[in-house]
Amino acid sequence: MTRRSNPLVLQFTLAMMAVVFLGGCANRGQHKKWVDNADLRWNGMRATALIDMAQGQFDSGQLDLAESTIRDAAAISPENPKVHLLSGRIALENGLLERATHHFGAALEKDDTLADAHYFRAVVFQRWQKNEDALADYQAAAKLDSEHPGRILAVAETLVTLDRTDEAVALLEAKKVHFDQNAGCRAMLGHIHVMEGKYAQAVENFREAVLLDPENMRVKEELAFAQVASQDWPEAVLSLRELTARDDYAHRNDLWRALAKAEAENGRENEARTVYLNLTRRNPGDVNDWIRLGEVCWKIEDLGGALIAANRTINLAPKRHEGYLLAGLVWQKRERTHEALQMFDAAAKAAPANPTPVILRGIALQKNDRLAAAAEAYREALRRSPDDTRALSLLTRLEQGAMAQ
Repeated sequence: MTRRSNPLVLQFTLAMMAVVFLGGCANRGQHKKWVDNADLRWNGMRATALIDMAQGQFDSGQLDLAESTIRDAAAISPENPKVHLLSGRIALENGLLERATHHFGAALEKDDTLADAHYFRAVVFQRWQKNEDALADYQAAAKLDSEHPGRILAVAETLVTLDRTDEAVALLEAKKVHFDQNAGCRAMLGHIHVMEGKYAQAVENFREAVLLDPENMRVKEELAFAQVASQDWPEAVLSLRELTARDDYAHRNDLWRALAKAEAENGRENEARTVYLNLTRRNPGDVNDWIRLGEVCWKIEDLGGALIAANRTINLAPKRHEGYLLAGLVWQKRERTHEALQMFDAAAKAAPANPTPVILRGIALQKNDRLAAAAEAYREALRRSPDDTRALSLLTRLEQGAMAQ
């Protein structure tokens, strides 16, 4: 006897099969989603590891390795903004500015909060002298990374380049309190004040910078030159002595010359002479050092030293007037009028617009009662410089004395 199928049982069986089938499809779809997410996470981890490795290679100067590693990271995670950021930095370091700015732009398209991307793109703009664009990016970097003083300094420097110095000063003054332990803001203010000829304010800011960063010899050097410019001679001497006492600064002739000047202006001509003597030994062909040495020797009445310096100056620079002038003064002091007049005449010929040599010639002639010749010398000085009060006064007195006789 054939058994007939129960319609209810058949329907139930088909329904259960559908559930199992559909459930299997759903599980397979969920599984694929899990696998895809796991792949994304794994690729993200691999990309992060490669970026970190490339950064380390970049920081240690291995640019070729860094470029290869970041290329591998880009193949795994091309949308990662940090891949573009580091690629841009590598290109910038290699001088590939177009490529660098492309990468920085790509990084910012994906994440415009990357302060470094703004900052380094600004560096590129600055090299291209697109200073307005550089300023905008530097300002964005400073806003995004407000605790980084270097960002503020970059903004201030760019403002100065754009001749917006007042804005730069206002910005730095406002940030001095915020970055109260940072020497950079003070040093930058010092630079700006030097540019503006405000040397006392420059000294104040450089001094604060030195207190905050006492090992920074560059700032100490700038403090010393600002003290010279502000004519703060005692402090300049102290700063310059400290610098020149260091082995790594002892070769700096500019510092030694500044020290000699500061010593002389501080009333210590003997110390200044010692410094100039050392300079002429180290640089026997530098005519300016011989001139300064001769001037100091003249001031302390070291006539022999002054004459040696004068003769050396004449030998090194026979077309300059300073050596003849100094030699003439020495011969006049020694009452050797003939030699003095020869030197004054040579100085007058070497400097045809300078009234001083002919004034000194006139004085020498007047002392030897050659009054007519002296008067002519003073008139020549006035032809050279009509407003020269020395020549006018000497000529007036000479003529009045002649009339009184």
